[in-house]
Amino acid sequence: MTQLIRLSALLLLCSAATLTGRWKASVVVTGKSTYTGVFVFADPKDGVLTGEMQLSKPLGVTAPLKGEMRGDTAVVTGAYSNANGCIGTLEARIVVSEAKVAGPMLLHDKCVGDLPSVVTLTRE
Repeated sequence: MTQLIRLSALLLLCSAATLTGRWKASVVVTGKSTYTGVFVFADPKDGVLTGEMQLSKPLGVTAPLKGEMRGDTAVVTGAYSNANGCIGTLEARIVVSEAKVAGPMLLHDKCVGDLPSVVTLTRE
């Protein structure tokens, strides 16, 4: 019985959704534009997520990312810069499931103020 419980727990861990890897990204800035590019996440270390946001259209935007998993939600933050010289910070709560990886993102932009957004990720 103990071995069956261990096997069940292992199967759950193996089938759990993960952010590790490269993702196609869409960031819809409410009332503004849709940015596309990629998010890349490393394997978590000690529960800490690290990665990078690399958006390329309609404007280049990059940010190192750091965060943690809270249940099925990745809470991610970062400081970004974009090709027009504006900088800011971001906060995202990305729900990770087998069906969809998406959630709200708030951009605190030094040039235009707060920009509510939605980020959606799909496996490349």
